[in-house]
Amino acid sequence: MSITNKRDDALKLIDALLRDVLGIATASYATLESADEKLERWKKRAVKTISVSVSQEEGNDLDRISYDQIVTHPGKYIHDMHLKYKAFLDALKEDISKNPEMYFNDDDAENNTPEQNVSNPSPDTKKPSKIFIVFGHDELNALKLKEMLRDRWGIEAVFMKDRPNGFYALFDKFERVANECTHAIILTTPDDFVEKQTQPGVTQSYHQPRPNVFIELGWFAAKFGRDNLCIFHKKEAELPTDISGIGRAEFTNDVNDGLQEIEKELQQFGLI
Repeated sequence: MSITNKRDDALKLIDALLRDVLGIATASYATLESADEKLERWKKRAVKTISVSVSQEEGNDLDRISYDQIVTHPGKYIHDMHLKYKAFLDALKEDISKNPEMYFNDDDAENNTPEQNVSNPSPDTKKPSKIFIVFGHDELNALKLKEMLRDRWGIEAVFMKDRPNGFYALFDKFERVANECTHAIILTTPDDFVEKQTQPGVTQSYHQPRPNVFIELGWFAAKFGRDNLCIFHKKEAELPTDISGIGRAEFTNDVNDGLQEIEKELQQFGLI
């Protein structure tokens, strides 16, 4: 079955689940027990459906949705849970529609591929190369970098903000988007002004990247390894010395100033 057929089937199943939970939410129940039983039965079926038709990970995420208040009225409980489930399924639908290849494989293509040694798979079976761009306040240079990667080398790059928030907490969303990628470029720019006292009566001031940039750099270093990420550094920004072992390209004002340097890093990645 093709990716398109799998996507369409999954979207139909999600639409059916949305209709069913809406029916439960709009029906009237005399007791909390009867309403809760209906909703629990729907949830078990929904978790199984999503786990089989989309992925086990998405099924687990759906299963983790819970009510975080004391239940005092069955109508409000059903209403609130319906909104939570609807938000999750709507976000999942949108992501599947836009990025079906992240959820499904093309069985037809696999069946037409010559048999290969399992211990030595073809490079074509690897995850497609995609670069995650980490940045702070300098969104303009981040967009220019994304366009440079696409237009000059045909490399797809993503920002976390490219994806819908859906039901996910911020860090959960970051991990989901980051796991689509194979490499990362950390754009370090002078975002925050820092002033600190180095000794009594003596202060030092400088500019450094946003804290999220360092947090995400550490995550990618642990997840991808240092060989699969690089720092693209604007020279005005101060960086800690303990990240000096990571590949680095530099620019002065505009990322296009560092085109040749970033090209060398992409060659090190094996992407060009």
